[in-house]
Amino acid sequence: MEVPQIQIQDAKKKLDERACLFVDIRDPGSYEQAHIPGAIRLHDGNVQEFLQSADKSKEMIVYCYHGNSSLGATAFLIDNGFTHATSMSGGSVDSPTNDCVVSPLGAPSLLRVVTIVTPVGNEPASCR
Repeated sequence: MEVPQIQIQDAKKKLDERACLFVDIRDPGSYEQAHIPGAIRLHDGNVQEFLQSADKSKEMIVYCYHGNSSLGATAFLIDNGFTHATSMSGGSVDSPTNDCVVSPLGAPSLLRVVTIVTPVGNEPASCR
């Protein structure tokens, strides 16, 4: 199966439009340090509940560090009936240092120059 992918610039447009749900599959510390505003963290402890309760027709973008693990997670979601799951190419660290925006905690931007990663507790309403 070829897993659908989205480029970072296109993911930024989706974020601005609040047109999708962002799914973060990184470790808890990285998520707590900084994440895309409104993103949910999907992990072994909540994946079954997510599979049962999430809207499987909703557009979602899955991201990780480099864009590799998100491919597998996206394939898993598609195999479980999610019809609009997409992996974000490049992941959260695909940001050249010369145009990287940094969060207040110093984490690199997830979406290059176009957005600041938000520390937990300061994020706006999710893009659901």
